[in-house]
Amino acid sequence: YWRPAGEWFSSYARHELRVARPRLAAVVSGLMRGEGLEDGAAPRVERDLLLCTHGTRDRCCAKLGGALYRELAGRLPAAARLWRTSHTGGHRFAPTGISFPEGLMWAGVDSRIALGVLERTLPVDLAARHLRGCAGFGGGVQQAADAAAFAQRGWIWTSYERRATVVGDDGKTATVEVAFRNGAAGGVLRAAVERGRTLPIALCGEPIAAARKTTTELRVVDLQQG
Repeated sequence: YWRPAGEWFSSYARHELRVARPRLAAVVSGLMRGEGLEDGAAPRVERDLLLCTHGTRDRCCAKLGGALYRELAGRLPAAARLWRTSHTGGHRFAPTGISFPEGLMWAGVDSRIALGVLERTLPVDLAARHLRGCAGFGGGVQQAADAAAFAQRGWIWTSYERRATVVGDDGKTATVEVAFRNGAAGGVLRAAVERGRTLPIALCGEPIAAARKTTTELRVVDLQQG
């Protein structure tokens, strides 16, 4: 998957290659140089779900993510595919997952959440509580604004092309304009994203005092039509 160029984002572009084992190293090296993309096979699925099962970074991902992977095996819709993957960030929210092609990042995933995300049948209020943000937007305040819009608009929000722009920031509150469009339809939402507490990032099984990193709490305090 790669993010299409430009400010507007709707979904990642998928490219698949079926490669014989002896050619694997050469093909991967070529892909890293941007070569070989024209050899892509037609996609066989509509959605992929990546579950973090990486135990080196944080053992909760290995324990909880690994158990969920085994639980979901064989239960996915025909048009979906499940992957085990290495560290994707946010291990304190294990099990964590990323659904593609939309690039939505999920926290506290269980089998109901996973299947509901892949089928887009998960109630929006529940989905919003587990959504960490969209990887298609690079900044935290932009992701927070986009997630708030998802909670307001529902699953249809992921079908829009979106562009999130910080138009004001006093260090405490950032103002983000989220433009959206789908053909001739579209509009602008304006979000106020407040920075709150600085919180330690805990590691699974370790005391909070052992945390080596921190993160800033982000909260959308207002979301209006622009």
